[in-house]
Amino acid sequence: TNSFQAFQEFLYSSNFGADVIQDRWRTFCGGEVSETTSYDTAGFSSHLWCLESLSAYTDDTKLKTRAWFERSLIDYMYRHHAGSQAWKLFWIGANSTTMPLPTDSGYDDRVEKAQAFLGDFMQLNQAKFVGDYAQESDNWDDLYTGGGGWDET
Repeated sequence: TNSFQAFQEFLYSSNFGADVIQDRWRTFCGGEVSETTSYDTAGFSSHLWCLESLSAYTDDTKLKTRAWFERSLIDYMYRHHAGSQAWKLFWIGANSTTMPLPTDSGYDDRVEKAQAFLGDFMQLNQAKFVGDYAQESDNWDDLYTGGGGWDET
């Protein structure tokens, strides 16, 4: 392949990576609909089982699919943060368009609770969410850069 074709293919790597992350998210959290329709103690309702609670997962499939989601996200961050990338990653975070639902009273308090929940929920490599699939965090650079270290350019 010539360098022009390689460059053209690379232009789409950020889109492909985002699609992989979204697919891993759907596999992890989107396949099971919650039966809960009332507001929970945090003041919001969710139709995704994974946004119902910060309790530890006990089902191996949930542990494994959460771990695959996290690994895809980390891999994406390592590959698009710096260097000669055509598309640099400059921000990553979690947000919800349905959590909490706007109401006449208590909306600001519920937004604060939702932000705190998502902040806790999206912390990576938590044993309660990935179980034995957790990675040693001090080895992430070796795992995701092939031993080449974090490129800070």
